[in-house]
Order: sequence, then structure tokens, then C-alpha cells
Amino acid sequence: MKKSIFLLAYVLIVSNFCSAQLKPIWDTAVYSGDVLPELLVLENGQYLTITRHNKDRSVANAWKFDADGAVILHDSIDFNFTISACGKCLEEIDSNRIIYAQTLFQSSDTVSVQLVEFDAQLNILKSKKYRFQDSLKSQIWGLHKFSDSLIYITGYVYREVNRFSLLLACFDTAFNLKWEREYKRPGNTVGGYWGFDVEPTSDKGFLLGALNTTFPNSPTIIKGQILKVDSVGILQWSKIINPKKTTHFGTSGVQLGKRTDGKYIYVGEELINSDNSRMRFGIINEMGQTLKDTLLGPTIHDFGTFGFTKTLDGNFVTGGGTLENGMQGHVYKFSEDGDSIWHRFYSYGDPQDGSALYSLKSTADTGLIMAGAFFDTYNNPTNRGLYNWILKVDKHGCDSPGCDDIGLLEKSSANIHLAFYPNPAKDNLNLKWVNSENSRLGILNLEIYNLHGQLMIQKDLESETGVIRKIDVSDLKPGHYLLKLSDDKRVWETEILSIQY
Repeated sequence: MKKSIFLLAYVLIVSNFCSAQLKPIWDTAVYSGDVLPELLVLENGQYLTITRHNKDRSVANAWKFDADGAVILHDSIDFNFTISACGKCLEEIDSNRIIYAQTLFQSSDTVSVQLVEFDAQLNILKSKKYRFQDSLKSQIWGLHKFSDSLIYITGYVYREVNRFSLLLACFDTAFNLKWEREYKRPGNTVGGYWGFDVEPTSDKGFLLGALNTTFPNSPTIIKGQILKVDSVGILQWSKIINPKKTTHFGTSGVQLGKRTDGKYIYVGEELINSDNSRMRFGIINEMGQTLKDTLLGPTIHDFGTFGFTKTLDGNFVTGGGTLENGMQGHVYKFSEDGDSIWHRFYSYGDPQDGSALYSLKSTADTGLIMAGAFFDTYNNPTNRGLYNWILKVDKHGCDSPGCDDIGLLEKSSANIHLAFYPNPAKDNLNLKWVNSENSRLGILNLEIYNLHGQLMIQKDLESETGVIRKIDVSDLKPGHYLLKLSDDKRVWETEILSIQY
């Protein structure tokens, strides 16, 4: 199948808007990748990705890329036992020391966290197997470096059948254990805490982002959980984030970030119904007081909050894979106040193949480097036909002229309420709006753009409210369009229009 690269973008009605269908700066796929690849931006500007081999489950494949996406180094390491990556377990200590972590499944009773140090040429310098209290099955979900001398791991300890406790352990960079802690949920119910993220606090302690899981019956109940600990891991407080809509959060966990005012944000995937989800967003201080708690972004199939990271322009991004128009990777960018900036869909190859983005990192040009997985349905019709997918974009999610021009920073007004139907449309589109200000607006301008930013339809309409207007859209090709309603002073409404096949 011929390789093709394209980008589908959906406008967010929540706040700010940006839409285009444009080629990214570069992307590439290397065979034998797997889900949850590790990704690191090195001090020299190169990119390193490590992922488990999709057939030999004991083997990790590593690639180095230069700034233009050319492979400059590739190596494979066999760890002799099945390994499992976490997606955020790769850190650079200095220009010649890289630390990588993974879960090592040695037997049904022996599950360890493995720490590995590489040099710049990916030669192993040392490694260490770690289990909580040297005995309990331990799994990692995050490796964190907040200084040049200490690293922290978070995950969970498996105590007995379906009973878990959150794991936090501190090591020096020679892999000597400094201290270890586990955090058990009160009571003796089946389930427990899974640790995902760590964020340092001003008092030298930490906030921990976790999932609070319970298995009393079907369906499983999964809540968010935030814990505050001091500098050596002693628990100070713990806070539950109850789902707003259904019984559980998604399994991408609760992720944490620091705002410019010293407060913290938390994000997670929350299920809206059995098929769709949105992003849960909140602001919290070090005392555990919730300052904001809401749902952000579009409602899509499997929103996901993988690869959550702060960008160099002070905003945040998160990604994942969604079953929208095939299986596509998606990335959502938003401000520290919860304002939507852009949301884009990406595919490597045909959109009906499988594409997902799990690791996101900021680059020096204020853009993003992203790593994920690509499954070629046609050439590799098995669930092991996976590629490691690397994608470089700018801060707008693309690099083509006009990508950041269509509707950027436009906000719909609460005073004009637009209704349009049917959606998807085929031949005709009916429009009706109500002006709650009861003021004369003059002539309203209707514009319909395609996702390349090209103006497809433009009409001047009388602003009389409550009147149904019929718009001929029969010449539009099937797909998604941006519908914009404005006058000579401001944009009143921006909506997504779909044209059916």
C-alpha cells in the first residue's frame, strides 16, 4: 500500500479554534514497534525512542533520530524475560548517560522494575532489578528526574489477587535505593491505587496522580486520586476525584502539571458513556483545595490523556488514539486555565489502519515531537504487525501556511444561538438563529471553509431572527467543514458541518 500522510483537524467549540488538513513537518515509521513507546529529546537536539518489539516480547528496540527525522542509530536489547513499557520511563542524566525503566515479568510470582543505564551509543552501563521490600510484585508507570542526583519511580505493588497499592520509590543515579513507600487504600476492598504521575511541590514534597480502582461487581469503578506526600514520601493528605458522568476514569491515569502561579492542574480521561469520553480538568493547590473542576475538549471515542506534558509556550498537550473515522492519533492543546487551543487528528497511512500517539515532548522550536504506534491493516493483518511512529509538528500541530489562521482565538457569543440541520447534510442545509440581544445586527456573513482553509461557500444573509434559511451545499464533497457566522464587528458562531457520502 502506498504510504500517505495527512492530518484531519476538528474545530473545538469550547473556546479557541484552529483547523486544517496539512502535512506535518516530518514523520516516519520503523518496523517492530509496540504501544506506549518511550520518547526523549536529548540535550544535543536529537530524539531517542525505545519500544518493546511486537513479536519478541523480551526485546526492546531503540532508535535515535536527528532533527530532520533521519535514523542515526538503531539497536536491540534482549532482556530474556517479557517486558512492558510505561510510555514515560526515559530520562537523560547527562550527555552520555540515559536511564530507561520497564516492568520485567520473570515469572507469575516475580515481577520487577528494571532500571537500565545506557551511554550515548546505547551500550548498557549498568542495570538493577527492584521489587518493593525485595519481595512483592512491582510494576512501573512513570520514571521522574527532578534533579541531577535523584530519580523517582511510581507505579503499583501487587499484594494479592486484585489488591494493589501505590508505589513511590527514590533512587540515586547509581540505582541505590534511598527510600520506598506504598500507599494503601483504606479498608480491605478489592482493587486499590495505581500510581501514574509525580509533580514536585514548593515544600520539597510531591503530588502523586493515581487511579482508585474497585472491583466489587461489573462494571469496574475507577476514580481519580491525588495524594500529597513530604520530601521522603510520608503521606500528608489524599483526595478522591469522583467521575461526573459515569462510574470511571480511563486507564491513562491522572496526570499532573504546574501552573505559572504555583498551583497545579490535573487531567484524566473520563468516560461519558460506554463509547465516548472527554478530558477531566482541574486546578488544585498544595493544601488539596479544588479551585476548578470541569470537562474539556470534544466528546470522542477514547479521548485518552497519554503523553501529558507542558509545552515551551506555557500551555499543555495530551494525546492518544481514537476510533473517529478509522483509528487515528489525536493531540489536544489547552492553556493552564483550561482554554482549548487546538485539537488535531493524525494518521500514518490509511485512516482505516490503526494510528495512535502516546508520548509527546516539547522541542526547542516550541513545536512537538510525538511517538506512537501504527498498525498497517493491509500489509500486516495480525495484531503484531506494528510500527513505531515518530511525528514532528510545530506549535500549531502543523507547518503549512494558514494552519493557525482559520478561526484562531475566535469565540462564539452567548447572544446569538445558531441551529443548523440536518448534520450531516447532503443537498441542503437549514439555518436558523435567535438574537437574544434583540438588537439589529445588519447583514450577517455566512462562510463555509474546508479543512484546508479554503472558502467554499459565502453568503450575505439578513439578520432577522427565527427565520429558516435554506443553503445549497450539494456541490460540497463529503467530509468535514467549518461553518462561520459573523457580522462586520465580530464572529458570532463557529460550528462543525459534516457532508455525508
